[in-house]
Amino acid sequence: MKTMIEKKTAEFGCRGEIISTKQGPIVTQFNFRPNHFTRIKNLKNLNEDLALVLAVDSVAIARIPGYPAVSIMIPNKVRKMVHYQDTLKDVFAARDTMALPLNLGIDSLGNPVIVDLVKLPHILIAGSTGSGIKTTTFAVIVLWIGANFIGKSDPETFKRRICSANVQKALLLGFELIHAVLV
Repeated sequence: MKTMIEKKTAEFGCRGEIISTKQGPIVTQFNFRPNHFTRIKNLKNLNEDLALVLAVDSVAIARIPGYPAVSIMIPNKVRKMVHYQDTLKDVFAARDTMALPLNLGIDSLGNPVIVDLVKLPHILIAGSTGSGIKTTTFAVIVLWIGANFIGKSDPETFKRRICSANVQKALLLGFELIHAVLV
């Protein structure tokens, strides 16, 4: 694939070389360093042509800020299944640096996405009917309860941060009861 990309970009008048490759579960990122005569604008306009030549759905081409290369992302022929338990090792590593780590999974390149729930100004849990909005909301509340047991979170801070248009009265009432039991 690497040589094919270099060959096809050269045929379209954009010469350069692929300096690194990173394969994730969904896409493979090729870092392409164009030569001095290649215009980035011309390279960015090749995404439809490269997708057709490589027989893939789409190709994303973007400049990497602060790096002398352009990222060419091509979807993998076979997507890998990501299991939740495989992402937990990164959460355990982040426990020392974050007050309340929230595991959001991995991005398209396989990098872990973990945020500190305490530092988020808001959290919006959205989705279509049947997609697990209530389950996710309950998981966040259980995460908060667990953090309270180990003394990593202030109950009032978390209570102010829960803001969801889809939270029903039963959920809020349940949260108030849980809060009363904990405090």
